[in-house]
Amino acid sequence: MEDQATIMESFFEKGEVYAKTNVELIRLKTIGKSAEVFSSLAGGILIFVSLLIVFFMLTIGAAIWIGSLIGAVYLGFFVVACFYLFISLFIYVFKNRLIKEPLCNLIIHQLTNN
Repeated sequence: MEDQATIMESFFEKGEVYAKTNVELIRLKTIGKSAEVFSSLAGGILIFVSLLIVFFMLTIGAAIWIGSLIGAVYLGFFVVACFYLFISLFIYVFKNRLIKEPLCNLIIHQLTNN
């Protein structure tokens, strides 16, 4: 009878170790995936900020150039502003298809990619 009790205790101890190991494995996998997603996000943000600065400088240059062609620099800024207004309206109308769906797919791919 004692042998059977010892076997049961050993079985429960091994089950407890197995459960703790599985919990630890899930925790480590979650930390790894989170680190991967956040590091990708940080790199993307740095690239985005750099490109935003370049884009800003190009916009100012284009506004001054268009203004010099028209004859008044301030009109060049109005032309560029109207262009960006048109682009903003286009993005607003198609925001789900252009932004939401690809971003959701990217996040899901990052989280499920082994």
